[in-house]
Amino acid sequence: MLLSWLVGFAVAAEPDAEKEREWFPFVLPFAGYTSTDGFGVGAGGAVYSRPIAWDEGYRWRVSGQLWTTLGFAYQSHSVNVDWRGDRNRIVGTMGYRRWDNLLFAGEGGGDVLLHQDEREGDNFAVGPYAFFGLARQFPGSPIAPYLQTYLRSVHVEPHPGGLLDERVPDGVGGGIYGDVTLGAEVLDTDRWPVPNRGTTGELSVSAGISSTHAWGPVDRTRGAVANVHGEITRWQPLIGERLVLASHALFDHSVGPRPFYELEVMGGRWRDELGNDQPLSGYGRTRTRGDGVVTAMIELRPLVFRTNHKFWDIGMYGSFYAEEGFLFDGWDPGPHLPSLGVGTTLLWQKALQMRPFIAWGWRADEPGGARHPVPQFGVSFQDPL
Repeated sequence: MLLSWLVGFAVAAEPDAEKEREWFPFVLPFAGYTSTDGFGVGAGGAVYSRPIAWDEGYRWRVSGQLWTTLGFAYQSHSVNVDWRGDRNRIVGTMGYRRWDNLLFAGEGGGDVLLHQDEREGDNFAVGPYAFFGLARQFPGSPIAPYLQTYLRSVHVEPHPGGLLDERVPDGVGGGIYGDVTLGAEVLDTDRWPVPNRGTTGELSVSAGISSTHAWGPVDRTRGAVANVHGEITRWQPLIGERLVLASHALFDHSVGPRPFYELEVMGGRWRDELGNDQPLSGYGRTRTRGDGVVTAMIELRPLVFRTNHKFWDIGMYGSFYAEEGFLFDGWDPGPHLPSLGVGTTLLWQKALQMRPFIAWGWRADEPGGARHPVPQFGVSFQDPL
């Protein structure tokens, strides 16, 4: 059955008879700040192509990002591919990350709420990652089953006397993690990206293997890991395109010896990082770890202006969102993790988007202490939902 599905995908993936437009480039430098990484600079961009008959969206989109903090303590570089055919879809990413000052604030739950001071930092980690997936839509249906693979290799050096050295979680010495995902996605919107109405969603299960290196008192470990992931997003126009309300719900949970450095990465199609630019964006990437997460978000998106020039086709939107989240420690959902965010979404040629934003999460300086908002600045190339 799987072989026939892949053969059907290959046959249907032959080039369309429609003449494609030229590839349009979009490159911008940007700067950002988070309490996790400090100040950083980078460049992001994309090229896309679509048939002449299409007024919006894209057939192919290849995007990339280069990012480094000013002192090179953190670097993240990636290339992403998204191909959308009439019934088929390909997604893929290759990337590389390096931390000279990896922050470790525990393994989830209430740990994320606390500043651990200098004990969080000075850990070293480096390594590549990649995933690749194929989807084929049922005839006459918005539902598309998909198959996806994911692989990541990380070398880790804990800082002596730090929290990572003390807690010795799975993966403390680095190692390899990989999985295979079977799922189904729903793509039923009036346009993509930045829809005005419609629904997207996905449900998937993953099975994988974790193999981590021996370090200090911890022996080399191997074990099976499983993950379940589900999410749904709904866009509803309140005043046509001028004001759109979106809502989003997400659940993700893993069981098994998943390495600590993988706990900030969810399952699903795009393996989003917790605390980066979508779920729990007010709490910072790498600090936001746990065995699972459940969130609910709403976004209000007003249209600021829109041009219709053949080349300078630009839409500018506001983005105001609120999220309630819970980060699991085992099966305990722990304390609530609210986020508030505000940003601006720029849509160029109805195909490429960029969203500078600021998000606040509430943290405490000591166990049981008063929580206060801490800002996170970032630039994303997708919606907050």
